[in-house]
Amino acid sequence: MIYAPVRAAFNTSGSLVNVAVFAGGSVLGMIGGLLSTQSSDFDTVIDLLCLSAAFFMAALFLAIAVQIILRKDDPETRPTGTKAILITAHLFISLGAILFGFLFVLIAFMKFGRTVVGAIGIGLLGLIPLWVAGLFFLEWKHGMLHEIIEDIQEEREVANPNPADPYANVEPTVTPDNKLD
Repeated sequence: MIYAPVRAAFNTSGSLVNVAVFAGGSVLGMIGGLLSTQSSDFDTVIDLLCLSAAFFMAALFLAIAVQIILRKDDPETRPTGTKAILITAHLFISLGAILFGFLFVLIAFMKFGRTVVGAIGIGLLGLIPLWVAGLFFLEWKHGMLHEIIEDIQEEREVANPNPADPYANVEPTVTPDNKLD
């Protein structure tokens, strides 16, 4: 099994933290706004939103835990053994918690009569795990998303035979019309 370098896991957890904080704050704002409406579905919607806030908080905790676990590791190395399994599990569970948090928000939308928006959102949420699984399949089983470093370096050398001067092949574009005074 291939594990991402520490830097990739750290960056991914940072993105999950951002989503969890934004979504959790938005849900808490919705709860505060709904306290004054007292609609017929009030109790059900508040319960759904509280449940989604709990999922967002769990995702936040797990994503921050990844950063804490990796804080002393070299960013260019790959976690191994138990640490690699722990990091991978934390990231996937955090992503799952965010998905479930949004699922309960969308169900709350449907309870308030926004059925089309809720159904479209749930459909899109269902595509996320399929998309992630497809990416992993292409990456791990077929190696289709990996660029070969030697090929990239070769392309750069052909484009610029003097790597010490990145502007060696750049022609000056100053003409009398656009000359700076």
